[in-house]
Amino acid sequence: MSKKWYGSIVNRIAENSTMPKPEIGMGVTELCYTDREPYEVIEIINDKKIKIREMIAKRVDTNGMSECQDYKYFKKLDGEVKTLVFRNGKWRDLRKEYENDENGKLVTVETKKLGCNGWLIGNAEKYFDYSF
Repeated sequence: MSKKWYGSIVNRIAENSTMPKPEIGMGVTELCYTDREPYEVIEIINDKKIKIREMIAKRVDTNGMSECQDYKYFKKLDGEVKTLVFRNGKWRDLRKEYENDENGKLVTVETKKLGCNGWLIGNAEKYFDYSF
Protein backbone atom coordinates (compact mmCIF):
# COMPACT_ATOMS: atom_id res chain seq x y z
CA MET A 1 0.00 0.00 0.00
CA SER A 2 1.31 3.44 -0.82
CA LYS A 3 2.09 6.02 1.83
CA LYS A 4 -0.25 8.49 0.09
CA TRP A 5 -3.28 9.28 2.22
CA TYR A 6 -6.75 9.29 0.69
CA GLY A 7 -10.30 9.93 1.87
CA SER A 8 -11.06 10.85 5.46
CA ILE A 9 -8.04 11.71 7.61
CA VAL A 10 -9.97 10.34 10.62
CA ASN A 11 -10.24 6.93 8.91
CA ARG A 12 -6.56 6.92 7.89
CA ILE A 13 -5.40 7.77 11.43
CA ALA A 14 -7.70 5.08 12.90
CA GLU A 15 -6.42 2.32 10.61
CA ASN A 16 -2.83 3.13 11.64
CA SER A 17 -3.54 3.22 15.40
CA THR A 18 -2.54 0.62 17.99
CA MET A 19 -5.37 -1.91 18.38
CA PRO A 20 -6.24 -4.44 21.07
CA LYS A 21 -5.98 -8.20 20.59
CA PRO A 22 -9.27 -9.35 18.98
CA GLU A 23 -11.83 -11.17 21.14
CA ILE A 24 -15.12 -12.85 20.24
CA GLY A 25 -17.93 -10.26 20.28
CA MET A 26 -15.53 -7.30 20.00
CA GLY A 27 -16.53 -4.52 17.62
CA VAL A 28 -14.73 -3.93 14.33
CA THR A 29 -15.05 -0.96 11.98
CA GLU A 30 -14.49 -1.08 8.24
CA LEU A 31 -12.79 2.20 7.30
CA CYS A 32 -13.92 3.03 3.79
CA TYR A 33 -12.93 6.13 1.80
CA THR A 34 -14.92 8.40 4.15
CA ASP A 35 -17.72 6.12 5.45
CA ARG A 36 -17.46 3.55 8.26
CA GLU A 37 -19.33 0.24 8.61
CA PRO A 38 -19.81 -1.84 11.82
CA TYR A 39 -18.84 -5.51 12.25
CA GLU A 40 -18.22 -7.87 15.16
CA VAL A 41 -15.62 -10.60 15.72
CA ILE A 42 -17.29 -14.02 15.50
CA GLU A 43 -14.27 -16.35 15.28
CA ILE A 44 -10.58 -16.20 16.07
CA ILE A 45 -8.71 -18.56 13.78
CA ASN A 46 -5.24 -17.61 15.05
CA ASP A 47 -3.31 -14.49 16.15
CA LYS A 48 -3.30 -13.13 12.60
CA LYS A 49 -6.61 -14.32 11.17
CA ILE A 50 -10.20 -13.67 12.34
CA LYS A 51 -13.73 -13.87 10.97
CA ILE A 52 -16.09 -10.93 11.36
CA ARG A 53 -19.79 -10.43 10.65
CA GLU A 54 -21.68 -7.34 9.51
CA MET A 55 -23.88 -5.62 12.12
CA ILE A 56 -27.09 -3.61 11.82
CA ALA A 57 -26.73 0.11 12.59
CA LYS A 58 -29.99 1.97 13.27
CA ARG A 59 -29.71 5.74 13.30
CA VAL A 60 -31.28 7.21 16.45
CA ASP A 61 -30.55 10.95 16.23
CA THR A 62 -32.67 13.61 14.53
CA ASN A 63 -29.82 15.57 12.96
CA GLY A 64 -30.70 14.86 9.32
CA MET A 65 -27.88 15.12 6.76
CA SER A 66 -25.28 15.95 9.39
CA GLU A 67 -21.83 14.85 10.50
CA CYS A 68 -23.28 14.42 14.01
CA GLN A 69 -24.68 10.90 13.81
CA ASP A 70 -25.72 8.51 16.61
CA TYR A 71 -26.49 4.84 16.02
CA LYS A 72 -27.65 1.80 17.98
CA TYR A 73 -25.99 -1.46 16.95
CA PHE A 74 -27.54 -4.91 16.71
CA LYS A 75 -26.29 -8.38 15.79
CA LYS A 76 -27.16 -9.47 12.27
CA LEU A 77 -27.03 -13.28 12.33
CA ASP A 78 -27.34 -13.49 8.54
CA GLY A 79 -24.89 -10.62 7.97
CA GLU A 80 -21.99 -10.82 5.54
CA VAL A 81 -18.99 -12.70 6.97
CA LYS A 82 -15.47 -11.60 6.07
CA THR A 83 -12.03 -12.91 6.93
CA LEU A 84 -9.43 -10.43 8.16
CA VAL A 85 -5.68 -11.12 8.20
CA PHE A 86 -2.97 -9.16 9.99
CA ARG A 87 -0.25 -8.30 7.47
CA ASN A 88 2.42 -5.61 7.50
CA GLY A 89 1.12 -4.18 10.78
CA LYS A 90 -2.51 -3.76 9.62
CA TRP A 91 -5.72 -5.77 9.49
CA ARG A 92 -6.88 -6.35 5.90
CA ASP A 93 -9.81 -8.31 4.44
CA LEU A 94 -9.39 -11.24 2.08
CA ARG A 95 -11.24 -10.47 -1.13
CA LYS A 96 -13.95 -12.71 -2.51
CA GLU A 97 -14.40 -13.58 -6.15
CA TYR A 98 -17.08 -15.42 -8.06
CA GLU A 99 -16.60 -18.55 -10.15
CA ASN A 100 -18.69 -21.44 -11.44
CA ASP A 101 -18.71 -24.72 -9.52
CA GLU A 102 -18.78 -28.17 -11.20
CA ASN A 103 -22.54 -27.79 -11.82
CA GLY A 104 -22.16 -24.38 -13.42
CA LYS A 105 -23.63 -22.59 -10.39
CA LEU A 106 -22.04 -19.23 -9.50
CA VAL A 107 -20.35 -19.47 -6.08
CA THR A 108 -18.28 -17.12 -3.90
CA VAL A 109 -14.65 -18.08 -3.34
CA GLU A 110 -12.29 -16.43 -0.87
CA THR A 111 -8.95 -15.51 -2.38
CA LYS A 112 -5.55 -14.58 -0.95
CA LYS A 113 -5.89 -11.09 -2.46
CA LEU A 114 -6.24 -8.24 0.03
CA GLY A 115 -9.05 -5.70 -0.02
CA CYS A 116 -8.26 -1.99 -0.06
CA ASN A 117 -10.21 -0.77 2.99
CA GLY A 118 -8.65 -0.35 6.42
CA TRP A 119 -10.00 -1.92 9.61
CA LEU A 120 -10.20 -0.82 13.23
CA ILE A 121 -10.36 -3.56 15.87
CA GLY A 122 -12.02 -2.77 19.22
CA ASN A 123 -14.93 -0.54 18.18
CA ALA A 124 -17.92 -0.97 15.85
CA GLU A 125 -18.94 2.33 14.27
CA LYS A 126 -21.24 3.50 11.48
CA TYR A 127 -20.78 6.83 9.70
CA PHE A 128 -22.28 8.03 6.43
CA ASP A 129 -20.63 10.94 4.66
CA TYR A 130 -23.42 13.01 3.07
CA SER A 131 -20.97 15.20 1.15
CA PHE A 132 -20.41 12.52 -1.54
